[in-house]
Amino acid sequence: MTPTALYRLYDANGSLLYVGISSDPSKRFREHRSASQWWPLVASRRVEWLRHRPAAQQAERKAIEAESPAWNVVFTAKAAQQNKQSRAAQASIPLRRAPKARAPRDQEGPAHELVAEFDREIQRIEAIKREAMMRRNRRLREFQAETGWTQADMVRATGYTRETIRQALNPEIREAVKARRAAKRKGAAPGG
Repeated sequence: MTPTALYRLYDANGSLLYVGISSDPSKRFREHRSASQWWPLVASRRVEWLRHRPAAQQAERKAIEAESPAWNVVFTAKAAQQNKQSRAAQASIPLRRAPKARAPRDQEGPAHELVAEFDREIQRIEAIKREAMMRRNRRLREFQAETGWTQADMVRATGYTRETIRQALNPEIREAVKARRAAKRKGAAPGG
């Protein structure tokens, strides 16, 4: 079983901000840093390792219920009350997914110009990348024709994956793979 950390995050006054669990606390702290509005308040942390995830989950729930951290949402008395109200409301109202609200996209102005500039830059970079890959593939085909090396030899010598070499040496395979990926993306699109 995977050891799992139970961590507590505190502000400069020692007040408990948040309790959580993770098998990789450093990664989780980076996620909090980029996504949690309360992260700038964190001044210290305490990490306790437990033998496995179920034990950590149980300890997390107990800690949140007993210590009432300021920013936890689940396992709090407030969350329990909201959950109870939500279940009562769901019993009388059929479930429907609300349509996603989208902010209107500027059709003109500085934001639109910035987005258009980035789109052009991305297209330019992608064109450069496609051209570089075509040159690489052409050179790999020429090299194999000159040396007679097998695909395995080329994988060992270049460090490219077997699939990259296979597609470089057989352009029709590359096109088939691209077509399959495009069809998969199209099939995965909403309503598709």
